[in-house]
Amino acid sequence: MTYQRTWDDGLEIRQLSAEERTAYIQPNHTRIFNTDQPRLMPQSFYSDAEKANLKSLRDQLGGYTLDLGAFLNGEFAGWHIGNQTSEDTYDMRNSAVLVDFRRLRIYERLLQSTLEVVTAAGFQRITSDHHPSNTAVLIAKLKAGFWISGVHVDDRFGTLVDLVWYPHHVRREAFEYRVGHAFPSDSVKKLLER
Repeated sequence: MTYQRTWDDGLEIRQLSAEERTAYIQPNHTRIFNTDQPRLMPQSFYSDAEKANLKSLRDQLGGYTLDLGAFLNGEFAGWHIGNQTSEDTYDMRNSAVLVDFRRLRIYERLLQSTLEVVTAAGFQRITSDHHPSNTAVLIAKLKAGFWISGVHVDDRFGTLVDLVWYPHHVRREAFEYRVGHAFPSDSVKKLLER
């Protein structure tokens, strides 16, 4: 179904085709979103392979999912499930290790495997959220290089701590700069210049 609505004063709002999107939005984007604010534009430093992976991800936006199982000596020990939430973002939606298999570094390896798979697919931002009291997972992810990027309240789960991980060093440096933890690196300084 295509959306279209017209008001008495002549205003019309309708869904655009891909061709219309290119014709109308792209030429006007910089007029609306000016360059007076420092922004990080990752496309400027991604390799050709990273750009190709991102194009593939854009083409299947929202369709990428990952389900991993962990088995210890043939016994099911845990899992990870997640999905694409934007053209470059993968959300680690749910992971767990069964009680009998905890403290065996299974989660750490499940996390490492997940990061390997999703970065090989081309994702440039990996997110997750957790209860503040889930210290075992929070500590494991912080040790793996995740950062706390915020806190939000979810109507289903209550207060959640937001985490983010970037495979590309420039985005990691930019994040540290943005949160006030570090001065901008030379790579980030170049990107912030107009």
